[in-house]
Amino acid sequence: MTMAVQESALSSNLRIVSISETVPAEFVALDERFTGCDGDYVIKRHFSEARKTEGPAYFAGGRYLVFSDIPNDRLLRYDETTGAVGVLRHGSG
Repeated sequence: MTMAVQESALSSNLRIVSISETVPAEFVALDERFTGCDGDYVIKRHFSEARKTEGPAYFAGGRYLVFSDIPNDRLLRYDETTGAVGVLRHGSG
C-alpha cells in the first residue's frame, strides 16, 4: 500500500488536504453476466477525512468533482489537476 499526503493552508478558512492511497482490489461477480468483466485491480482513495460522503458530481469544464460530507455539513471539491481536496462550502445543508 502506498500513501502520499499533502497539506497547505490557502487562507484561515480553507484547508486543502490531498490524500492518495492505493489499495489492492478484489472483485466478486454476483451476477454471472459480469464474470468476464475484471475491472481495475487497484482502487485509489483520494480522501479519507469524511464520515459519510454522498454524490459525486463531476464538472468536466473545471476538471473537479463535488461531493457532500453530510455529518460535517460541508461540500467538498476534489481538483483533478492538483489532486487536492478542499472545503467548497460549510453549512451546505
